[in-house]
Amino acid sequence: MTILAGDLGGTKTLLALCDDRGQVLRRQRFASLSHPNLESMVAEFLAQLGESEHPERAVIGVAGPVVSEGDEQLCEVTNLPYRISSRSLAARFGLHEVRLVNDFYAVAVAISAVARGDSFPGLSLQALNPAGVAVSGAPIAVLGAGTGLGEAVIAFAGDQAVILPTEGGHSDFAPHDEVELLLWRFLAQRHPEHISQERLICGAGIVTLYEFFREQNPGMERRQVAEELASAPDAAGVISRYALAHSDGLCELALQRFVQLYGAEAGNLALKSLARGGVYLAGGIAAKNLPLFVDGLFLSHFTRKGRFAELLRSIPVYVVKCEEIGLLGAAQVAVRSALRLLVMMVVLTATALLGGCQRTHTLPPIEAAPVVSAEARATGAKLFAEHCVRCHGASGWGDGPEALAHRKVRVQDLGDAVWQSNVSNDRLRAAILRGGPGVRKSAQMPAFPELGRSRDDLDGLVAHLRSLARVTP
Repeated sequence: MTILAGDLGGTKTLLALCDDRGQVLRRQRFASLSHPNLESMVAEFLAQLGESEHPERAVIGVAGPVVSEGDEQLCEVTNLPYRISSRSLAARFGLHEVRLVNDFYAVAVAISAVARGDSFPGLSLQALNPAGVAVSGAPIAVLGAGTGLGEAVIAFAGDQAVILPTEGGHSDFAPHDEVELLLWRFLAQRHPEHISQERLICGAGIVTLYEFFREQNPGMERRQVAEELASAPDAAGVISRYALAHSDGLCELALQRFVQLYGAEAGNLALKSLARGGVYLAGGIAAKNLPLFVDGLFLSHFTRKGRFAELLRSIPVYVVKCEEIGLLGAAQVAVRSALRLLVMMVVLTATALLGGCQRTHTLPPIEAAPVVSAEARATGAKLFAEHCVRCHGASGWGDGPEALAHRKVRVQDLGDAVWQSNVSNDRLRAAILRGGPGVRKSAQMPAFPELGRSRDDLDGLVAHLRSLARVTP
């Protein structure tokens, strides 16, 4: 199985073909504004693949809010004239499933893995607050300035990460000092309806800050810089280059204020989420301008929160150095989605084939894992949910007399099959794959030989099934 992963942003779009573990097999970068829509980029990318490489599913991180209408996901991209439909993408390219996620949802998925100690090729972290210590299980804040300002929060339910995408970058900008009061008035002339954080903490915001300081300091602009800015496709990059080289005072003023504003907003998000698990700065700007972030200016404004300054000093802050983190996150979303579906189907299969429940459910034909039709998947999920609530209580197996009696019936009925603790994992694998000893087959459910190609995935499913029955080998 191959997966199409994507990270669509206002400046660039990354598309990659990944294997079923999320490893990138091939990738391509596109200039977003050079294409009329996402479909044209996907078509160009897929045209280079052989028939055997064609992906079965896709997950695309998109820079904008994702809304669901029935079984369709839609996104109006914030900084591009794109309207994206999961249903249209699936139909046009013959994909079994397409999932759209907010781009910082995808970033946060990758960050949640990094926070647990996982690693990705080409990803490293730069600590801005070495004295900070992450609290295990505490929320994590993720934000990043690029073409826009993305923000997300990672919470935890036990060991399970729960990603909360936000549009916090569009919250109100509030001045912190006299200079920023003047800056607010400058922006109000351009955007009288609303001044958001994203107007300043992004690539275009760097240019806005330069223009503001130029207006405040007549005669300070150098002709060489002005001419370069007039012709450069990336004006923010020009300003950053001069600021990093300490060769232009106006550019330095703009970047210093940018770092201050970025630090203040990161502190805001840390307070709102109580992100004692850490704050991670993704997006390209921080990594490309790292010397301006490690000198203490960012951290001083991050912690400048009055009575809560000490709390913020205890929070670790990292710059994420990885241009492809959104792409890696999208691939992880696709892998996890496939595994969740696989687990659900195996559990359904165990319920139907093993005959461990006194109540029987007539299940519809389901295509071979891990790809199933939307109708079969929805029906299966509904039946399994109804089964759990009716037979085991809403919160799982439960401890009431009926639940305990039912669990005893399962063990008695299944004999030496899946649910007894003295059955080896090898026999359990056989039960899953072939309906091993003591397993009653059903003509309505197919076998799942595909599971056998990955021993690690199957081991995970074995552990999951055992956890459902609360037994150990």
